[in-house]
Amino acid sequence: WTRVFRIADGVRVASLRGHDGPPICAAFSPDGRRLATGSWDDSVAIHDTASLERGTRIRGVNDVVGARTCWQNGRELVTAPYSGALVRWDATSGQILGVLGAHHGSAKGLCRGPAGTYLSGGRDGEILRSGGASAASRWPIARTIVNDVALDPSGRRFASASRDHRVRVHDAETGAVIASYDAHPCSVKTVTWSHDGARVVAGYYDGSVLLWEPEPGTAKIVSPVQGHSVSQVSVLRDGRLVISSWNPEGQVVLTDADGTVREILGGEDAAEAAA
Repeated sequence: WTRVFRIADGVRVASLRGHDGPPICAAFSPDGRRLATGSWDDSVAIHDTASLERGTRIRGVNDVVGARTCWQNGRELVTAPYSGALVRWDATSGQILGVLGAHHGSAKGLCRGPAGTYLSGGRDGEILRSGGASAASRWPIARTIVNDVALDPSGRRFASASRDHRVRVHDAETGAVIASYDAHPCSVKTVTWSHDGARVVAGYYDGSVLLWEPEPGTAKIVSPVQGHSVSQVSVLRDGRLVISSWNPEGQVVLTDADGTVREILGGEDAAEAAA
């Protein structure tokens, strides 16, 4: 199931079933009219957010879509599956539009980069910048898996999260490391930015969330999902955090900007369980 919530009051507005296996990632199109979900069943489903019906089902992926699914615009998608290949798709027809590049091993994170490019991290310990007018660039940064990448709001920096416990901030053009944080004694799973670009927010396998300010190099650690590894963190415009974890009930936690839990969303309902 893919569950859609209204952030203002936490009400679930839809439960979508578009796959034969568990959905692993989801992304709204830039105009909010469509929702793409990638799944363990080797497919991507495109849902219309007005009718909440499934439209296109891209079945030619031939691999688990376990990293991100990214919209180029309202018509194109980029997927990063376990095979490591970054593939552009026509979101209406499901046709392949091109292969941007590939990791040596599974792709683990994907985001839009500067000037029409994409940034991805992989099991090979590399960050790949692909697409756009220039040739693809590879930046080896770790001797272990790079779990996630995130471009800052200015488009000049990006952050990476890797299993060597490090959160790094990079120059978006050269890949050079500008700042690094490894004080938390646990591998980091996911990373994102605040909307003003002042903080990097990272989620860890021990359930902690790190609120890091790269300039002074200081961080605050909060633990809003104790006992469960953090899977994904998003930052709302007002600073609140939306945190998903490996919670068996499928719950999502909504917190204040400082990590104080305000609401717990989700969990399957009776209709979902019966289906």
